[in-house]
Amino acid sequence: MIIRTPQRPKTDEEPTADVTPTFGEVERYVYSPRGASLPLSPIVVAPAFRGRPLTVLEFLFAEESQQFLELIFGARGTEGFVMLRDFRRATRGLYFGYRRAKSKARPPKNPGRLDENNSETRGRLTEFARHAYRGDPDRYSQIYWKRIAGLIWDSYRFFNSTRERADWIKQREDKRIAEIPKRRAKTAARVQAHRKRKTRKQPKRSRAKQHVSTVLAQ
Repeated sequence: MIIRTPQRPKTDEEPTADVTPTFGEVERYVYSPRGASLPLSPIVVAPAFRGRPLTVLEFLFAEESQQFLELIFGARGTEGFVMLRDFRRATRGLYFGYRRAKSKARPPKNPGRLDENNSETRGRLTEFARHAYRGDPDRYSQIYWKRIAGLIWDSYRFFNSTRERADWIKQREDKRIAEIPKRRAKTAARVQAHRKRKTRKQPKRSRAKQHVSTVLAQ
């Protein structure tokens, strides 16, 4: 006999009580054969890590990634937070950068707008940050800001890779669950065929058993 614990509800909320039976509580659970019903579709990760991979621009603004970014770069007071804020502003304006034009001088070469082209690869994003933070009022080096941009890219790749891996795990388990009825049908057919073959084969009686039955009949 197998102890069947209640299945998880079809919600994202975790059960408030422990459903594992302890000593003296086994009678509260129903005894049933294994496989009476199919498992529910698995919930692998939190809602923020479910769904398709995001682009860099979507990652900057998506509601699902905000808590993740705050966990790494903080809500305020860090250069990572400053760069994320500046990157969001750079997606809306056509001119972005700290360098300003001087009188009677050629306009400085600023990176411009943060678009899909400038955020397509890690190298382009870090190069955009290097040009954008020339003339930084806090007087941090360009390589410093370039490395922070690389850290943002690494966070973005980790976020997407976690989504992709979680989706792969869920699809594999969903596929296994979907194939359970087919496997059960094959097993039942094999068992039934085996029983039919077994009933058709009558066991041969030995000579000793035949002699005993003849003596008893007399």
